[in-house]
Amino acid sequence: MLDLAANNLSGRIPNCFNNFSVMTGKVTPNPIVELAQQEFMGSAWLVMRGRVYGYGSILGLVTYLDLSGNSLHGVIPSEITQLVELRFLNLSNNRLTGRIPEKIGGMKLLELFDMSRNEVDGMIPSSMSKLSFLNLLNVSYNDLTGRIPSSTQFQSFQEWSFVGNQLCGAPLSLRCGGGGGGVVNASEEEEERSDDGPEWGLITSIVAGFVVGFWVVVAPLVGSKSWRIKYYEYLYKIWCKFCG
Repeated sequence: MLDLAANNLSGRIPNCFNNFSVMTGKVTPNPIVELAQQEFMGSAWLVMRGRVYGYGSILGLVTYLDLSGNSLHGVIPSEITQLVELRFLNLSNNRLTGRIPEKIGGMKLLELFDMSRNEVDGMIPSSMSKLSFLNLLNVSYNDLTGRIPSSTQFQSFQEWSFVGNQLCGAPLSLRCGGGGGGVVNASEEEEERSDDGPEWGLITSIVAGFVVGFWVVVAPLVGSKSWRIKYYEYLYKIWCKFCG
């Protein structure tokens, strides 16, 4: 566990975070702590999801990285995605920029990911839809754009997880445009609905044309015997030409 939250740290997040051996799965976690040549069962109280959680016997299974509430800037280093054993990652309330690392979907055990109130832009990587253990996500108040990835996990989150961005798609009420990259606002949506409706002018002209054309041919056949004779003689001649 590494908790550096609510300090005055500045600068960039170090690229060497992938050297944390337990978080990367290179070393098996051990709940036993050795201190002054004596062994103790470690325990800790952690604040997550707005609640305080106590960990004792299963402390060895907790992998926790909290850098929130500082003045860190720059991009989120891609090396963080190598922490495949990490379960809780909090980067909120900093000045981080750039994009969410594309390989974040490889952090299969991630249960909490909070990067709210930063300046991260771009789209939410589609690989995040693979995070099946993720039960709390907060990317609110960034500069994210585009469609929210489609998955049962993502659509189960509340709208507050995504507010303060230019995102669209479920669970937000804003629909995406045809390419999925743009938000459809109210006026555009109304225009789109009107475009999708029936074009009555075109339908009326087609029906009128059909009726007029039909009776131009049929009316003379019904009202004139000589016209019917000439018409059928003409059809008979054409038939004879095709039949030899």
